[in-house]
Amino acid sequence: MNAMNSTKIKPYRNEQARAIDIHSDKGIALLITLLLLALLTAVGMEFFYGASIDLSLAKNYRDKVKASYLARGGLNVAIDTLNEDGRVSPKLDALNETWAHLDQAPLRGSGGKSTVKVIDLSGLFNPNSMVNQNNLDKPLAIAVGRRLLRLLHLDDNIVEAMADWIDTDNVSRSFGRENPFYLSLTPPYRAKNGYFDTKEELRKVYRIDNETYVALAPFVTVHSGGKININTAPKEIIESLSEGVSPWIAENIIDYRQRSPFTTVNELKEAGLITSDFLMKEIAPLLTVSSSYFQVESVAELGGVVVRYRVVLHREGSSSQIISFQEY
Repeated sequence: MNAMNSTKIKPYRNEQARAIDIHSDKGIALLITLLLLALLTAVGMEFFYGASIDLSLAKNYRDKVKASYLARGGLNVAIDTLNEDGRVSPKLDALNETWAHLDQAPLRGSGGKSTVKVIDLSGLFNPNSMVNQNNLDKPLAIAVGRRLLRLLHLDDNIVEAMADWIDTDNVSRSFGRENPFYLSLTPPYRAKNGYFDTKEELRKVYRIDNETYVALAPFVTVHSGGKININTAPKEIIESLSEGVSPWIAENIIDYRQRSPFTTVNELKEAGLITSDFLMKEIAPLLTVSSSYFQVESVAELGGVVVRYRVVLHREGSSSQIISFQEY
């Protein structure tokens, strides 16, 4: 037993000798090396992350430039189509023409596509038509505005607020408002006392809240000659022409023009769609069969990037001028 005990392995004289002494030169060098390695790793990761972001930004910028060219190309196609239509049929604009169906054939190129939609603004109601340049009310147009609001289940007295916004005096109508009201708001502003320049300006008018604007916006424009194109007007606009235009008459007008667009306003009477001479005399001054103002929307999609352009065109003959441009 004593012999076996005498052969037991003896411990190191200093167990700390197994580990590297951090206070020695070798320990300090190792720590510095580890710290440098950690620092280089962090810098490398940061560089990689930054490079990835830069690459992503560059790709998005490239795609946006390409999408922008696609969207502009869509606008040019629409303008060329409208100009050609103005050359071929200058006295007629209808929904069976090429410009009205451009949205059914998207343009493709550079790995993306552009969808173009053309809206005939002359088929909509223009609130600017309610007051003439001599600051006098136009009763027929005001009556159309009232009926349109009622058809949309809105308060028809809003037309008075719109007319007050346009007329140049400072006298409030029964259901309208002038500067004293608008200057009392926060923030204050003045009544326009002039024609609407944009449709969005309607939001500033007394009693036109967001819900009212959203319901009204698809049926109004501030760019048109004032007369309504019977070939392109939606059913609600046709019904608003007169109390004598029933939903049934409006539907018949739409059915007829789908088969054969109206070449003259009098064709409504000649085709038996309007049988009353009194009604025909009432609505004829409000109507036309051709248009000169169009809205073009071009939406391009490429690589997850979307570019949207909206322009308003004034066409005269076979030439169009851009009167407003918006990226939205």
